[in-house]
Amino acid sequence: MNWPRQVAGVTVFLLLVPIILGGLSVSGCKTATQVIVEPDPRVFTLFAGLVAVGYGEGQADPSSESLRTQLKEALADWTPDDLYPMTWLEKNYRPDQLVAATLKLRPPPDFASNGQSLAGLQHFLVTLWKDVEPLYKTNSAAEIGELTTMTGPAAAAIQGAIDYAGGGAPYKTWRVVPEALALPGWACGYRDESDRTVWVIVGRAPGSWERDLTREAFRVVVHDELARLETEGALARFEPVLERVRPSGGLSGYVEDNLVRALTARTVDSANAEAALSEASKSGFVLAPAFCERLADYEASGMVLTDYLSTLLAAADVEEALALAPAPPPPTESDLRNPSVVPAFPLPSPWEWKWLELEHPVDGTRGGVWLPSVLLPEGTPLYFPLVGEVSRFWLGALPPQAGFGVEDGKLLAAIMAESSLWPADRLLWETFSCEKGEEMCPSSIGDTRLGPRLGCRRGRCFPWAERRRTAGHPSHDCRRKVVPVDLS
Repeated sequence: MNWPRQVAGVTVFLLLVPIILGGLSVSGCKTATQVIVEPDPRVFTLFAGLVAVGYGEGQADPSSESLRTQLKEALADWTPDDLYPMTWLEKNYRPDQLVAATLKLRPPPDFASNGQSLAGLQHFLVTLWKDVEPLYKTNSAAEIGELTTMTGPAAAAIQGAIDYAGGGAPYKTWRVVPEALALPGWACGYRDESDRTVWVIVGRAPGSWERDLTREAFRVVVHDELARLETEGALARFEPVLERVRPSGGLSGYVEDNLVRALTARTVDSANAEAALSEASKSGFVLAPAFCERLADYEASGMVLTDYLSTLLAAADVEEALALAPAPPPPTESDLRNPSVVPAFPLPSPWEWKWLELEHPVDGTRGGVWLPSVLLPEGTPLYFPLVGEVSRFWLGALPPQAGFGVEDGKLLAAIMAESSLWPADRLLWETFSCEKGEEMCPSSIGDTRLGPRLGCRRGRCFPWAERRRTAGHPSHDCRRKVVPVDLS
């Protein structure tokens, strides 16, 4: 059914020609690019279902409240059981994934599938369309004037991204779908390779959709090249940033999200680039400022963006990005007791998480825990407890600035010499050998009030909770060796 295109579709043709950007001539191929701005019944029906199960609750733009109220009235008879298919889809897929699956379907009323869509989606949309079709038609007819005013800026946004990147238009047709039910600031793209068409769905909030459209246009330009560079290992240097910010995400997708925000800040938001990049960093896109810094070099190179990408990525400052990354919450005790999952809390090199299983020196109970560990120059592993969480099992009152090692069944103690917080790059390392079973040996360096003590029980060493100053012990009870260790 092509009624929406006849009523609300607005089409513009662009001829992409060389333009001047920041003193640089960026030439593109003279390729006729068609930009169409129109609503789409499949997208509307999908977002109607998402809104019905809670999408955007409390976050929607005020301009969409009337439409949301009408939708609620149209679906007043729907029960949770009726909505269950969309409830399940919303919990298991991102909106952009659902959009891609929906655009693979034919238009209503049948939403015919070629077998590649998500299970349950087609049947749900067919059923939902019966109740939302009148609302879609009324809303689309009312949008004609607004869509007309959006067409020129939409075409300019796409053309600006293509011309900045150089190399010509990668796709012949761009279909822009402003969706009132989508959240403001949200956008996603879908590429239909069968007819070289790009779909871009944008939240229709005033003041943001042009920026969002530009961002998605840049994504189309860089996507394939970033995927290729990932296969060559060129993105591996950004893995520490991904692990800090988004441990479960994909590397290529995360780098792409940062790069398109940097490109948008450099072009559309050039007058307020610092604020745009700061906002991106707060949202977890901490590589965007580093990428944006390198775009000046790209502009001076005279190259096509996709040809320059490997150079840009190699020059980006990873340490700067890590400094902007929010500190993750420390692991809980249950995290530290789970042997199958390494804690996500990052440790600076050369420290790393190690799983340690030990026997309690008094009652023989065994227990395991993840601990920050570092190898000393002679190869002995040194472990440090985390404040307030770990090692209550058998480390007792070992203070946070003290660590321990285990060697040949004996406990070794260490005191940080230059920092009261781990990890440190310089330690004073003490080892003990117990010769008499019930003596306590001080393990302090300098002021004993700052250091733990070792106790010897039945020929084995363990941390001692007492920390007040104590007189020395005969040398034959405890042999001590003090060695400065530089870990930097």
